[in-house]
Amino acid sequence: MQQGATMSFTLDYNGVGDSTSNADQQTTEIDSSKLDNFNPYQTKLSNQQDKLEQGALDKIDTSRTSGVVLGKDQLNMSDEDLMNYDGTGMLANIDNNKVHHYYKVE
Repeated sequence: MQQGATMSFTLDYNGVGDSTSNADQQTTEIDSSKLDNFNPYQTKLSNQQDKLEQGALDKIDTSRTSGVVLGKDQLNMSDEDLMNYDGTGMLANIDNNKVHHYYKVE
């Protein structure tokens, strides 16, 4: 991709899903350039310590910002807001629940 270029896509999903998620109602743009030294691969290294192969930690740039929820600070989202965004993921909310989510990502 050329520097300064943008990529966008839409996802129109109809099917079984978590009916408690309100993620498709998120309309505010998140500016990742405001996150200094952001790691787009998003991992919490403390959760990976026992799962990484020998030497793998040495290859990870720990100086980069990682393991944060993109937009939480920008949108002033509370923990409850985040849970509503993600949905509960409970099987009871997914089983036979038809959802329609439409996303435009740029």
